[in-house]
Amino acid sequence: MNLTRSHYRPDIDGLRALAVLAVLVFHIDPGLLPGGFLGVDVFFVISGFLITSIIAREIQAGEFSFVRFYERRIRRIVPALVVVLVVSTLAAMVWWLPADLENYGKALKFVILSLGNVHFLDAFQDYFNEEARRAPLLHTWSLAVEEQYYFIFPILLFLLFRGLKNWRLVTLILTGLFFLSLGLCIWRGIDSPMASFFLLPFRAWEMLIGSFLAMSRFKVSNGKTASGEGVIGLTLVLGSFVFFTERKFIPGLSALPSCLGAALLLRSGARPVSVVARILSWRPLVFVGLISYSVYLWHWPLIVFARSFWGDGRYGLMVPGLFAASVFLGWVSWKWVEQPFRRPQKIGTKSVWRFWGASTVGLLLFGTWIREAHGLPERFPVQVRELLKFKDRRSKLKPDNKKHYDPKRAPVYGDVSDEPSVALWGDSHAEALIPEFDRLAKEYKKSFKFYGFPGQPPVSGLIRVIDGPVEKRAIYTEKVLEEIAADAAISVVVLHGRWSVLNRGRNESPNEELFPIYQRTFRGREELDAYYLKRIRYTVDKLLAARKRVIFVGPIPEIGVDVPDLLARQAIKGECLSTTVNCGDFGRRHDYLLNALDSLNNLDGVMVILPHERLMAGNDAKIFLEGKSLYRDDDHLSEFGVNYLEDLWRPIFSQNREGLVISPTQ
Repeated sequence: MNLTRSHYRPDIDGLRALAVLAVLVFHIDPGLLPGGFLGVDVFFVISGFLITSIIAREIQAGEFSFVRFYERRIRRIVPALVVVLVVSTLAAMVWWLPADLENYGKALKFVILSLGNVHFLDAFQDYFNEEARRAPLLHTWSLAVEEQYYFIFPILLFLLFRGLKNWRLVTLILTGLFFLSLGLCIWRGIDSPMASFFLLPFRAWEMLIGSFLAMSRFKVSNGKTASGEGVIGLTLVLGSFVFFTERKFIPGLSALPSCLGAALLLRSGARPVSVVARILSWRPLVFVGLISYSVYLWHWPLIVFARSFWGDGRYGLMVPGLFAASVFLGWVSWKWVEQPFRRPQKIGTKSVWRFWGASTVGLLLFGTWIREAHGLPERFPVQVRELLKFKDRRSKLKPDNKKHYDPKRAPVYGDVSDEPSVALWGDSHAEALIPEFDRLAKEYKKSFKFYGFPGQPPVSGLIRVIDGPVEKRAIYTEKVLEEIAADAAISVVVLHGRWSVLNRGRNESPNEELFPIYQRTFRGREELDAYYLKRIRYTVDKLLAARKRVIFVGPIPEIGVDVPDLLARQAIKGECLSTTVNCGDFGRRHDYLLNALDSLNNLDGVMVILPHERLMAGNDAKIFLEGKSLYRDDDHLSEFGVNYLEDLWRPIFSQNREGLVISPTQ
């Protein structure tokens, strides 16, 4: 029996239901189903199986038409997507602040061109980070991967068959492509895991599993074997949803169990007598599977806008409502949008192509307009626009170290006619100091070099695997230490970073999972903390041995919410603007570090600066002063915020090269 035979299989819709429900639950609350994001991988296998079944059958019958194939894809994908994009755009224009709306406009253009995966990789680098969770179109990355596959694979399969006229050889070539894609996924994932996550060449193997299954000439298993395959497949799929987590994500390997499980379920379901096939054919599951595409489209914008409007605190109360709303809107969209467009007798071929062309051009123009209009700030009153000027406002002095990973090309700031005597080394928190350091250095006719880039602490031997490319980062960090130590002109080294993100997660909420560290494993947080402090001490000792003065800048209080956004929304609602935000977890988050800094501060040649002593009053962090925001987002100081701490920075440049003296923080 050939798996490409053409009859409706309700078990496939049941499998779709499991996949979409897993994704829905994960996105509403990752704690409920940590590996639910792997539901997308199940979708990829199903898509590869169904698309290849259709194409192979039509090629065999001599009936295949590219025009007809792409018309079916447009009928299936575009109408519901366009409706969601239009509604999301209207919601964004009402509620989104200018910078967010501007970014939305850019994303909209890529989504409508089926390049959303490329855009979101470039924009966020990490599917799981907090910034990505605020993008209402993020989920369309998977649609882009499928659409790109739909564009390339039919052409490839048609040409292979026309050239070889032998399905066994074609299947053998597809098998080779599967192993090539999987191998590339694992290999690329070492240096850049998110490239393997987002891009088609590293995801194609998942759809090729389904394609290989559809092309297979093997006989379908008998009833008992099919039931056994179904049980194993269901165990692999559900087990992946339960036991995998975003922090344990390994490109290729993490998705392999769920993909193989999906393949076994597809194979098992070819025999309706299979026990698992009967379970997946349960009518409520089949119904959810039928509306799964629309549910997937609607669920993420609903979650993002709800989280933005109510905040994470009240958002938790909305969990059941979001689940119900996603399913309800999915049903409405399936019944009143998907179904009519799938029926040629209701909507003809010309109308479908015209709709596709008009919606594509219209949304492209609209996204361009939003982008060029910088998010339409005139929608808001002057006070709101003034507050938003602080939002993510990065200096024009932004370095480009990440482009070349060469410390010898570190940029010089200040009075560039002077040989640099100061080195500023760190991540994006250190980068935020550049404008103020540049001003002070020019005032004292001195200059400094900046080493580092976002996400990388100024510590030898500590590279987060999720930040890739880890090999380049590791080499760069070691070279920076050697470069600074060997530069006789540099007398002062300032170390600053978002210290606790590596072992405490983001913001003030403790993260119980450990970030994977390049070439190191840890059995617990205490072991990671000890190793982190050991590497900090090693870095400081290496600089002291090179006769450098070391200025260690402690942690900046992390607010947990985008401060300019918070203030702007308060102004929009007519509320009093908050001057402080409670950061009661600051002590627990940084206790290991602050204790270690006490001993560092006693070393000859080391001075510790603690900005939090100026930025916090008790457990409250200052965020708004003199009508200005001290932060540009949720954890980086604005230029005004850095300037507020001017007296801490001035001695770095005001003293002679030989005699740096910094007063203790007040």
